[in-house]
Amino acid sequence: MRRIKSSILSLVLVVTLSSQLLSCGYILRPERRGQQSGKLDLAIVGLDSIGLIFFLVPGIIAFGVDIYSGTIYMQNKHASLEWQKIKNAKIDPKNINEKTIAAAIKKSSGITINFKDPRLKIYRDKNLALELARK
Repeated sequence: MRRIKSSILSLVLVVTLSSQLLSCGYILRPERRGQQSGKLDLAIVGLDSIGLIFFLVPGIIAFGVDIYSGTIYMQNKHASLEWQKIKNAKIDPKNINEKTIAAAIKKSSGITINFKDPRLKIYRDKNLALELARK
């Protein structure tokens, strides 16, 4: 009976320590290293918390490493552009609407824009609006 308890305890210890080793976002999500902030990845937080509950020091170390390296945050999904690859689309300022913008973008880049797509974010530049109003 004592041997069975010892085996079960050993198995639980091995599984818990293994899950703690794999729970670190630094190991699971190396592509996220270097991020400064963002939404927390609840899976990584949960796995780090398991380590914190069962083993205080490894859990604190896992949280510290993940926060410091930025792997605890979700991947940023913002596109980045290289300035050399940016193309200009010229539009008559007196005739700006969704249709003319979409046509100009299609002509200069070949990309079709759907203004009803919920992923599309439109930002208005106040300085540009003032400049257009002066013309």
